[in-house]
Amino acid sequence: MKRRFVSVLLAVVATLSLLAAQSAAASITDTTALHADVDRMGDPTTITVVVPEEPPNLDWGYVGLSHLPVTRNVYEVLVTRDPKTGQLAPELALSWEQKDEYTWRFNLRKGVTFGDGTPFNAEIAKWNIETLSNPELNKHVFGNFGQQYEVTVVDDYTIDVKATQTPDPIMPLRLYWLHITTPQAVEADPDFQSMVGTGAYMLDEWVKGERIVLKANPNYWGGEPTIKKAIFIWRTESSVRAAMVQADEADIAAWLAPQDSGPIRTLGANIPETPFIRFDPYPPLSDLRVRKAICMSIDRDAIARQIFGGYAVPAALIITKDVVGYNDQIPVFPYDPEAARQLIAEAKADGVPVDKELTIIGRKGIYPNATENMEALQGWLADIGLNARLQMLETSAWVEQTLLKPQPPDRLGLLQSSHGNEAGDGIFTLMGYYKSGATQNAFEDPKMDEMIAKASVLTGEARQKAIAEAFAYEHEYILQSCPMVHIQALWGLSGRLNWEPRFDNLVLIKTASFK
Repeated sequence: MKRRFVSVLLAVVATLSLLAAQSAAASITDTTALHADVDRMGDPTTITVVVPEEPPNLDWGYVGLSHLPVTRNVYEVLVTRDPKTGQLAPELALSWEQKDEYTWRFNLRKGVTFGDGTPFNAEIAKWNIETLSNPELNKHVFGNFGQQYEVTVVDDYTIDVKATQTPDPIMPLRLYWLHITTPQAVEADPDFQSMVGTGAYMLDEWVKGERIVLKANPNYWGGEPTIKKAIFIWRTESSVRAAMVQADEADIAAWLAPQDSGPIRTLGANIPETPFIRFDPYPPLSDLRVRKAICMSIDRDAIARQIFGGYAVPAALIITKDVVGYNDQIPVFPYDPEAARQLIAEAKADGVPVDKELTIIGRKGIYPNATENMEALQGWLADIGLNARLQMLETSAWVEQTLLKPQPPDRLGLLQSSHGNEAGDGIFTLMGYYKSGATQNAFEDPKMDEMIAKASVLTGEARQKAIAEAFAYEHEYILQSCPMVHIQALWGLSGRLNWEPRFDNLVLIKTASFK
């Protein structure tokens, strides 16, 4: 029965994809007219990047994929990652050293100015670190820090950063996520409708619903970039993004679905990205048997082969194998609808209200074929006797739902999510999703908190083992998230551009050039 449902569903998906491709030409014509005032065709200094979604704001404290393709061209960090090796590399900090188990010293880059002319110095670095690591502000990026940092200014270009609660052996890696702006910019723009950073580009204009335009920073410390202007536009449909590259209306098309990559120049990248769902903590989802049943209802092989066209593999965890703390002893949940139905029956017999309507809260464009994946999930849930309605949201509405604390008791949500641990250390995932009080945690567990605290101060093999044990505990006794597959990223690229995708999904325009 279920396999017949999946076959029918995927036939519908294929039909929708074909229709989208057939209608793409009309969409492109409309797009050209809409953006005639910023048309880059024939302009050897301007490129157009088409992404799936418009960022709801330009908050320097939000580090999700809805923001980063745009914002990371303006905001910079103290410590970055080498795109080839993944090793830590200097950006606004030239070097760093550990002073004691709580404190690191960072030597900052001199001669750097923000796009508005403000000099970058130790005081500004101090303000950013202390602000974004403040748990009371509940910034999206806080999960990567987990505790308040205190900063001592040694001189104009030297700071000592101290962890206030527990030793922090990987502090430089954590700062890979910490964007730098000025306190004056945040004070003047509390709704984050503009950006002031030290990066190679500055915000030129944001026409809501249409485009974000970045212009080259002529005073960039790394030298003025070759590409003088980058126009970011958004199209939810992968087929439209691909067709725009084919029609020379875009130079980079982000995160294409496999079925749309054929006619154009396509580059692939292995990324640490894992689509998953996470559960609200109220009955029937508060029952571990129900959560396990849902995880067992999902046919991950079908997702990998048919929804992602073979550019994915079934996932046991929401981190990938190259991340510190990956536990290869945790198996992928088997596709076993019969066993799932048995678990639902046991829960119902014990009085768990399994007949309540659940809500799948999806996000349009969060990854390729995102809607089709949630439609498949809805069918799999029905097959094991659960009733779920599907609600696909735009990015801003989805972000609002995911950050609600406490979760609304009447929502009974299964939230479509995707996690990328680009930093390469499992502690970021544990602290962001599984630590009590974390923005995206719904199932608080004192033992899990102890395991995370223990793992966070360790190094080497001891750290690997402790993080792996924490993931095993979560998988067996908590299960607040249900991994689906690990995916690859596919990018469309125009014939006139040199550019390589990165493992961390950043779209750094300064690294692109014309042929």
